[in-house]
Amino acid sequence: MRPDPEALRAASEALAAFDAPRCGKPCQIYHPGHMWPHNARCTLRSDHNGPHDGDDRPVPEADHLRAASFGYGPEQVDIRDDGKPPANCGSIYIAVHPGAVTNSATRNLDERFAWNLTLTMRVSVPANRVGDQLLASKLSRKSGPGNPSFTSRVEQLRGWGHMNWKVTVLVGQTPASANDNVLSWSPSGTTVYGFCEPASKGIAERPILVGPDWLGADPDSGMMAIKSEIRCDGNGGARRLQPQTLAVGPFV
Repeated sequence: MRPDPEALRAASEALAAFDAPRCGKPCQIYHPGHMWPHNARCTLRSDHNGPHDGDDRPVPEADHLRAASFGYGPEQVDIRDDGKPPANCGSIYIAVHPGAVTNSATRNLDERFAWNLTLTMRVSVPANRVGDQLLASKLSRKSGPGNPSFTSRVEQLRGWGHMNWKVTVLVGQTPASANDNVLSWSPSGTTVYGFCEPASKGIAERPILVGPDWLGADPDSGMMAIKSEIRCDGNGGARRLQPQTLAVGPFV
C-alpha cells in the first residue's frame, strides 16, 4: 500500500515539535528489521474508526525528559518554536525545539528528523559582560552541593538524547514514544513508515552569556543567563526509512 501523505506528515510532526491529538488506540508499525535491536518487523497501520478523542499531548522528548529522574519538572521543560525560554521561566529551563528534516535518498525516502535541546540558566553578572566567553566558560563550570554545574547538565542532556530508543522507536512506552504518537495519529486504514533509528551525535555549542532579549525581559532589567544548544542536525537526526522496493515509482 502506498504511504499516505497525511500520515507521513504526522510522522514528521512527531519530531518537529508540534502538538497533536493522541487517542491511544492500537495500530501496527513497520521498521526495516535490521535497524531494530530485537529484529522486529511489522506495519504501521491505523484501525481507528472515528475522530481522535484524546487530549493534546506534546511530542515525546519533553515528556521523556521530565520522566528521566533528572529533577526537571513541567515548568522547566517544554516545547518551544526555538531555543528561547518563556519570559517567566525560573533559574533553569530546557527548550525542546525542531531542527531540519532531510532526505539522503533519490528514489525512496531515507529521512532524518532533527530535534534540539537548549539549556538556559540564569546568572548574576553585569549586563555589559554579554559575549564574554571567558566568563561564560568559568560560570559553566561552577557547581555546589546538590546543584550540578551548567556543563554537567549539558553533558547529561547530550548523553540522554543520544541513541535513546525509548523516546523515538520503541512502541508501548510510558510516556509515549514518537512511534507511539505516529500510531495514534494515523488516519484510519493507512500505512506509513515509522522511525527505525533514534537521534544521535548530539553536538553542544560552547556556553555563551545572553541578556534580556534572550530571556524576554525589559532591555533595562539587567537580566542575564548562560545558554547552550544541543543539536542532532545532519546525519544525527532520528531516521525514517522507506525501502526502495516499497517506494512509489519505477526502478531500473
